[in-house]
Amino acid sequence: MFSRTLSLALGFVLVTALGLATSAQAQPYRTLDEDGSTDRYSVPGVRLGVSAGLFAYNGPNILYGTVDAQDSVTKARLGVTAHVSFPLVRDRLYLRTTAGLLNIGADTDEDAGPGQNPFLTNEVFLGEGDLLVNLISYRRSSLVPYVFTGFGALVADPFGQDEFIDALDRDRTAYFIPAGVGVDIRVSRNVSFYLEGSYRFILNEVGQELSPSVANAFGDDPCATDPEGMECKCKKFPEKPECKEKPPGEVDPEGERSFDERFRTGGLAAGFNFGFGGAPPPPPPVVVPPAPPVVPPPPVIVPPQPIVCDLTELNAIYFEYGSTSLTDDARDLLENNVQLLREHPECCLFIDGYTDTSEYDEFGMPLAGQRAQVVYDYYLDRGIAADRMHVRNRGASFPPCDKEDPEEGCRYGRRVESIPLDCSNFLDRIGADRN
Repeated sequence: MFSRTLSLALGFVLVTALGLATSAQAQPYRTLDEDGSTDRYSVPGVRLGVSAGLFAYNGPNILYGTVDAQDSVTKARLGVTAHVSFPLVRDRLYLRTTAGLLNIGADTDEDAGPGQNPFLTNEVFLGEGDLLVNLISYRRSSLVPYVFTGFGALVADPFGQDEFIDALDRDRTAYFIPAGVGVDIRVSRNVSFYLEGSYRFILNEVGQELSPSVANAFGDDPCATDPEGMECKCKKFPEKPECKEKPPGEVDPEGERSFDERFRTGGLAAGFNFGFGGAPPPPPPVVVPPAPPVVPPPPVIVPPQPIVCDLTELNAIYFEYGSTSLTDDARDLLENNVQLLREHPECCLFIDGYTDTSEYDEFGMPLAGQRAQVVYDYYLDRGIAADRMHVRNRGASFPPCDKEDPEEGCRYGRRVESIPLDCSNFLDRIGADRN
């Protein structure tokens, strides 16, 4: 037993040393996008791995015996595994097959006698197939967490050392569904170190409750250790009802616990992965020498042409007798003026207000100024800047018209004119008007 365990441990150390030697000469594991813009990690292809760790057994100490002799135990012993992984979907989904030897160093001890629990007192072979999903792409990080699940089997006593297993026809194969998590840490393009934990859900029953007389047939004499115990009495008087074998898992009428025919197992392992067939790093980018600088000719400076207002006329609007209110027609005409003024920001304007002769006599000169102010306010509300406009009160229109006009004076005298002019001369014209 010791020599075999030592050989397995030395083999694991040898493979690990070989992997570390390979990693020392491995190609770089950082690459660039095709355009050379983004630094990325290369993607490994097929991967071989080895690991060692502690694999725990949790469950009944005996799987063949009486419920009175059954206790719950937890044992953790050495295990070694090897696996190969194949990429299925880019670098996110892998198919992994694993084989290993668990429970190394196990032997018949105080927890169970020969043939009573093959999975506790013997070495166990592990065979497993998993789908492994990377939670982060290998292209994005050198530290990649993953999860896995699949199907597998545990085979007790693969070397056939426990003669009681075959002699007593014990079940030595347990089928399970694994569930695990891990993290893969890249150290080069082809080599990574990984840690993972797993739990295996046993699917089939691998034990059987026996009558005390059958259970003690291959064990120590119970009368030598406990003459008054039930096992000793059943050995002497197996015909008693309480000594008869009960169906597996049956619960006594008094509510006593039933015989446990399954166990639980899990493990923590650490190891190395060695990649093969991954995408090689791209060739180094071709360095193109820079072109000689081109000296542009001196720019031709063209003096800016002065912008001159080319508007010669804007719409005049007309008012009802004695009124300063804008009619609908007046608003339409003013809106046309606003559009032209927006298209010609170089144009300013004088706003001249008039009355007819009869209005002047009745209302006075302020009426003309009020009409001009109404137009000024309209332009201002429509976005024309105040520094582009100047209001002038022209008083009564000339020449005077006939006061006997049917429309109470001359309609064309009751008006406001918008007179455009170049803004470069605007201030000078305002000063000349004031003088």
